[in-house]
Order: sequence, then C-alpha cells, then structure tokens
Amino acid sequence: MSLEFQDGTKIRIIQETKIGRDTNGHIIALFNDDDIIRTWVRDTFISRIAFPEKEGTFHLKQIDENQFKLAVPSTSANHVDIEYEDGKKDKILPGNNTILNKNASIVVGEKYNFSIEKSKLYVFNENQLRKLRRIAVFGDIHGDYYALSSLLKLVDPRQDGIVFLGDYADRGQYGVEVIDAVKSLMKYHNVVPLSGNHEDYDDNGEPGAEPCDLKEEVEIKKGNWQEYFNNQFKPFTRNLYLAAMIPDETLLVHGGISSDIRTKNDLMYPTKSIVENVHWSDPINGNGESSSYRGAGNLFGSDVSRDLCNRLGVKRIIRSHEPRKASEGPYYEHDNRVITISSTSVYCGKPFILFIDPKNPSVMEPHYLD
Repeated sequence: MSLEFQDGTKIRIIQETKIGRDTNGHIIALFNDDDIIRTWVRDTFISRIAFPEKEGTFHLKQIDENQFKLAVPSTSANHVDIEYEDGKKDKILPGNNTILNKNASIVVGEKYNFSIEKSKLYVFNENQLRKLRRIAVFGDIHGDYYALSSLLKLVDPRQDGIVFLGDYADRGQYGVEVIDAVKSLMKYHNVVPLSGNHEDYDDNGEPGAEPCDLKEEVEIKKGNWQEYFNNQFKPFTRNLYLAAMIPDETLLVHGGISSDIRTKNDLMYPTKSIVENVHWSDPINGNGESSSYRGAGNLFGSDVSRDLCNRLGVKRIIRSHEPRKASEGPYYEHDNRVITISSTSVYCGKPFILFIDPKNPSVMEPHYLD
C-alpha cells in the first residue's frame, strides 16, 4: 500500500505504520514503531491511499494540533474501520466523514492498518506565550493533596500555563485525589500534564516503580484496582505528555535525558528506551553517561545536558524526580543548566511551584507553600 500526496509524493506503507506530525505541523510517517526512519512530507493534506491489489481511497486533513478530519469518498472501494484507545469502534462508509480527536487505529479493508499518533512533546507556541500571564511548573506531588490544592489556589488555568512534571501518586496518602484534581484540569488547553516513572505501568496494571502504594490506596477507596486501572488510570496516563518545551528556552521533563535524544522528534514520537530515560534518569557531577543505580534510566553528566540543549536549541532543563534534592527550593547544577524542583512534603521538604515569565522565560521565581 502507498500514500499519495498532493505534490505527487508516494510513500509505501507497511502494516502498523504510524502517522504523526513533525514540529512544523507536517504529516510524518513513522515506520516499524521503534525504527528511527521517518519520512517528512511537505504538505499537511494526504490526498489518497492507493492499494496495489484494489483501489481504495480516503482523505486525511489536519484541523488543529491533535484533530484530523477523515473522509471516505463515495467512489472508494473500501470502508474505513476506526478503533479508539478507549475501545470504541466506528465504521466510515464511502461518502461519509468523521473527526479523529484522539489516538486512533485506522484499518482499511482487511489487510492494511496504521494509526494517527499524538505527539508526546507539548510545545508552547508564540501566541500562547504572548497571552499567558505566567507558566507555573509543579514538581513531584506524590499523593500530597494538601500541597497540590493549596498551590493550585495561586494559579488560574484560564490565564496561566500549568505544567505538571509527573509522579502524582505513591508515597503520600491521597494519590487518587491528586489524580482526580489533575484530570479535572486537563480540559484547559494551557494545562500540560507529563508522565513520570510512577505513571509507568504495563497494560495489565503492574507498576514499573516499587513500592507502589496507589494499588493499595485504590483497593481501600475504590474497591477494585483492575477496574480503576482500566477505566480511569490507564486512560489518564495515555493522555499525558512525555515532555514540554518553551521554544529556544526551556525543556521540561520528569526525570532526565540521554544522548539518544537527537532531535525534537525523538521526544514527539519516542522509543521505549527514550521514554525510560526521560522517566528515570538523573544528573550527576562531572561528565559522561552511565547506567543508573535505580535499575532503569541513566546518570548523565554536564557534557550530556550541554550537548542536548545545543541540539534542541534550549538553554535549560527543568525536572523533578529527586524531591530530596529540591527540599529547600530549586536545585541548580550543570552550570545552572539543569534545575530540579519539588511540590511535595512527603520527603519533609518545602513544597513549591516555579513561576516562569512567558515573555522572558529566563526569569523564574519559586513560590513556597505557606
């Protein structure tokens, strides 16, 4: 099967090929999931899909950041089956169209399928930065609902950008309440929740981070972990970003980085290895890169953070993942290039959020919980 574009470009498509966007909003084809091969397309409108054995067409047009309009011409020989992440299925017959507003698997006929993949990198655009009053960055929360609810009183999601750096549950007693509070804010376009290592679960609900207090908490408060995981937690984590970026200024992640991150697209459509490194890695004194004592991720030195900032065109990295390091306030290392923050008291620290001036992102000010 091949994709044919308005400019005449054709791309051969194999099973399980993923379709996404590059940083300029162009359609991009990702082959073989974790493969690094990417095909860049100059136009955002896919004009048709052609089959070697049998003619079949549909039109896929990007509407905004995460929405696509899929239309099946009345002349098409095939209908299009769509399956969403939440299990909902839809059949688009010739002559009809639909809006795809979340990750979806598209199957044409009985043989070929691909998916539209949402970018895992959230990039603040110039228009947003002009309008926002400020950007508030929350570090690890770890079930500290009191700190979260108190710090949220300082921000307004209609005027402020809000970035959560992940690790919403475990350690503290109110992980369920913290997750519910973050979920309620995700309806606002300026709210950007990231995933951390404590949001790392397999499809069966088994955590990648131990000890996992959330499972026991859910059993007490909700009655059944598997039901909660399938119906609430799993959909929540699938809508989290891996990283956020203020262009030319700041990269925001949960844990850290690795030398495997070569371009922004590695964060937009990351491999499993890069996800692990972003979730689990920590900065260290000195240079170089080595395996982490955590059993996942890596330890990265000043030269690694410097080179990555140069490649991505940013000046600094804001992360969390080590609340004890930031127990008294923002912790600066790697020539002030890497900044660790914390928004929880479960490690006996002072919870705070870091305010960033969107017009001048080099201006940052922590605000502590009274």
